Amino acid sequence: MKLKKLSCPSCGANINMELEDRKTVFCPFCGNQFAIDRGETTSNINFHARFTNDANVMKEIKEDRENERQAKDRKMSLLFSFAMFVLMFSVSFGLFGMASCSEQKTHQNEQSAIASGMKKTGRSSDEFEGMKFQAVTAELELVGFTNISTIDLNDAGLFKNKKDTIERVTIDGKTSFSSSDYFPPDAQIVITYH
Repeated sequence: MKLKKLSCPSCGANINMELEDRKTVFCPFCGNQFAIDRGETTSNINFHARFTNDANVMKEIKEDRENERQAKDRKMSLLFSFAMFVLMFSVSFGLFGMASCSEQKTHQNEQSAIASGMKKTGRSSDEFEGMKFQAVTAELELVGFTNISTIDLNDAGLFKNKKDTIERVTIDGKTSFSSSDYFPPDAQIVITYH
């Protein structure tokens, strides 16, 4: 084994190593590579600098990819938000249009019923229950209903607070109706009370 003492031409550090069958030597202090040819040494490249530069390049590539991914995510988020806005606007406009059409149809039906002389009770069948029959009879006559009959069940007995209160109101046989339903003025109204 033959050891030779060399000095690094870059940093001046002493390098002791075996040189047999070696064509290159690396300086362990600065990372320079030297080519050995007939006892002469020449500086080749600094490997430490090269690896440092490669690491910086890889870091920049990674950062660029991350920035591209974030930009793509922002674009997708904006596109999704825009699509949701368009969808909500379409649904709102569609529902508004449908509601408007429904309201218009209801209004037309009401106008037609009024024009043909139809009347509304102003209360639903549930609202009449428990009211005094005399007040309801007067109210329905005031609206314009002409065929009203009353039936006394004579079952109030000891319950004075139930006396003259309505059990049920039927119009043309319907026991359930809403306050917005229209009926002919001569519809048969039967008020059953306690």
